[in-house]
Amino acid sequence: MERFLKDFDVDPSEEARTRWRSAVTIVKNRRRRFRNITDLGKRAKAEKNKREIQVTRLIYYFFHVIKSCFPI
Repeated sequence: MERFLKDFDVDPSEEARTRWRSAVTIVKNRRRRFRNITDLGKRAKAEKNKREIQVTRLIYYFFHVIKSCFPI
């Protein structure tokens, strides 16, 4: 049971993160605010760039394999 609880990790959706961030900003006491709240726009942009790099690498490797299998 302990192993299951340790391995159980669910990433919240973008909508849930946005709602959480808006709920946290309501707090007036600065000491109670979370200091390290990430910028969701930057996080989404970084994920998009990461996906683009992965697709570019996949295409590059695909053509490299095709070229090595069928030399001209």
